[in-house]
Amino acid sequence: MKLRFLTCALFLAAALTACNKEDRKGATPSEVEAYMTLELIGQEGMTKTEGGENEAGSSEENKITTATILLCDAAEHKVQFLHEIPTGLVPVTGGVQTPVFPAITGSYEVYVIANKPSGYTISIGDVITSELLSSISETTMQNTYAKANTFMMFNASNASDDICGVPITITEDNIAERPATCDPIYLDRLAVKIRSKIDENGIDITAINGADNDDASFPAVTSVNLEGFKLVNGATKANLQQKWLKEANAQGTHPWSNTLITPVLNAGNSTGVAGEYYNHLSDFRTISKEASTGNYTAAKDMYHTIKNYGNTSTSPIYCMENNPTYINSAITTALNGNTTGLIYQWKATVNGSDNIAGTNSFYGYNGEFYATLESLFSNYPGLLGNTSNTDETFVEACTAAENELAAAYALKSSSDQAAMEEAISSFRTKYNVKVYTEGIMYYTYYIKDQNYKQLPAGTDANTEEPYYSVMRNTIYDLTVTALNGIGTDIPGGWNPDSDPEDPVDPTEVYMTVKVLVNNWVISSDDIILE
Repeated sequence: MKLRFLTCALFLAAALTACNKEDRKGATPSEVEAYMTLELIGQEGMTKTEGGENEAGSSEENKITTATILLCDAAEHKVQFLHEIPTGLVPVTGGVQTPVFPAITGSYEVYVIANKPSGYTISIGDVITSELLSSISETTMQNTYAKANTFMMFNASNASDDICGVPITITEDNIAERPATCDPIYLDRLAVKIRSKIDENGIDITAINGADNDDASFPAVTSVNLEGFKLVNGATKANLQQKWLKEANAQGTHPWSNTLITPVLNAGNSTGVAGEYYNHLSDFRTISKEASTGNYTAAKDMYHTIKNYGNTSTSPIYCMENNPTYINSAITTALNGNTTGLIYQWKATVNGSDNIAGTNSFYGYNGEFYATLESLFSNYPGLLGNTSNTDETFVEACTAAENELAAAYALKSSSDQAAMEEAISSFRTKYNVKVYTEGIMYYTYYIKDQNYKQLPAGTDANTEEPYYSVMRNTIYDLTVTALNGIGTDIPGGWNPDSDPEDPVDPTEVYMTVKVLVNNWVISSDDIILE
């Protein structure tokens, strides 16, 4: 949602000219003080944004509780004057109006931080366009940057009109009855909003219901239920001022136009280097492989250790913007470990399950899926050792494996989720078998913003393509329409060798997103999970 903040309103009530001078910081006002006022227009002042429709935010997302007014020099964008308005915002149609307050004379650019968190400080002399938010986590998003009635907002700066600070000139003639004015100031919420749902016509599961599979052992999936989704790769740093690079010749060997620039963060790798993201891909599963033998030593599902963002498993999620493809002055490849998206958890209902690892459990090996362990091992008896499906040793080995998995799953009844996951992980790696506990399967979807598109230098507009990114003040609406393949048994799958440094594979994009831009710029998607 682009919030239009209009200055230029005359505030004639003399009672509102009173101002606590301790709230003003910067050069000392002249003996004849100059005054200014800002009218901050919320929902009713919104207009259409980049290339799409608008969606009005909720009252909790729109409310402006406090305002920090910054006057900066135009050349270096350094803060020359700072005025805090912690209370006294007067309701007007669609928003609020500040009291008339004393300022300093001169020509400046105006910047506004709405709902500035108490722990975030701005000082005289700071370069406002270089300010960085850091140590961002899911908790700080919930309690600081995207908290109901106090969503942090800042001057808009988008790729088309490049709105930043708004020029203003304040003179001694700007007395309380004639406060200084300037052009409208637009503010963006710093937060990204992600929400998802199932298509209103239901989910197409034709591809995974076994109808086209001649193998009777294939686990015919009769229905699926969306258990929830969680953010993957949330950015821990964000620019206060949104930054864009529009000059193609300044972008290295892969030039594009209108590129969002976000802080460079480490994607992590398989050798234990942690990524600089919260809810990093590696946080969802533990995968390890023995270098000398190539054998897996762990394949553990850690999804349960990450809390849901909201009150329910499908509540909207807020995070900061992220464009991992722009690194060190060049467009690079989006990686599994630095690209923001969702990890979906689905529960399948499966015909013929042996229920050893919970109701509707099923199993996978070599790209094939089985409703029972017995049917899997019958096709691949070598997984049990030197046996065949006609020998008594096979029956004994298969029974032993079934009992082993049953014992691992039974640990859940003692409320020891971690012990169960550890034991099932050991089972997976011992037999090199995927275990879909309780019919749970996972799909990862990385988000592309459809509103701002990359344009290779020297090409026409028809070659524009959306790029992997999430942007502030944008709603990403993801509607799941179909599951085109069985998901993974642990989030992110089994790929320990170079993942999360592996590039996002566009042939394995599970969701196809159709984006609309709203006040909360909305990305609306019909998606297919494969």
